[in-house]
Amino acid sequence: PEDLAVGNTSGRAVDLYRVAFLQRQLWPDDAIPAQDTLIIEIYDHWLRSVKETENAP
Repeated sequence: PEDLAVGNTSGRAVDLYRVAFLQRQLWPDDAIPAQDTLIIEIYDHWLRSVKETENAP
């Protein structure tokens, strides 16, 4: 996926997750309109399991 940024499209396909958060859930103290959202895209290989995270330095 990182290669796509420089035009290399010959790599293997990787699952991509698109996740939306209400911005008020992330920043409850800000004066953000209730409907505003933050949408992020996360490639599968960027994720770690909870166990890996707990054991990370």
